[in-house]
Amino acid sequence: MRYYIADLHFFHENLNTKMDKRGFANVNAMNDYMLKQWNSKVRNRDEVVILGDLSWGKSEETNQLLQKLNGRLYLIQGNHDYGIHMPEYRACFQEITSYKKIHDSLQEKPQLVILSHYYMPFYENHYYGSVLLHGHSHMSPESDLERQITANLISQGITERIYNIGCMYPYMDYTPRTLEEIIRSVHKNWWKTT
Repeated sequence: MRYYIADLHFFHENLNTKMDKRGFANVNAMNDYMLKQWNSKVRNRDEVVILGDLSWGKSEETNQLLQKLNGRLYLIQGNHDYGIHMPEYRACFQEITSYKKIHDSLQEKPQLVILSHYYMPFYENHYYGSVLLHGHSHMSPESDLERQITANLISQGITERIYNIGCMYPYMDYTPRTLEEIIRSVHKNWWKTT
């Protein structure tokens, strides 16, 4: 099974209390919950593609965390993925890259999926039904703007499948999800602004 998730930011207290206002009692509670959610879903044989910003922790903390996460890990590098040049960090991943296109299945049919940490309104094969999975913007004014742009693109028939899979979105609940789960869980009008 292949799963996807972005923007976990393990060890990042300010994300819990200020930026995302995740609402955990402290960063340890946040880390514990995210680790529990991850390992309740992912088995060791599964693949997990992390679309950036896995950890804000020091190298030793992050390496210890990586040893606890189930699955074979792939990293699409985000702007806060520090230390990836260190051999012990790189050894925990099957691959580290800044952008990738893959084929996954959707309703048992091959599906082109574009993987990026960043939102891209014009991505490869966007006219032909490919899917863009991204993170980065959390639940910020930037993500509101992304939804407005996406709504406009959809209304013009330019694209239809862009998904922010930041871990804090309700449909993610800090849990890696399959492509089918992401698309099925996201309300068809998720991109509309209120």
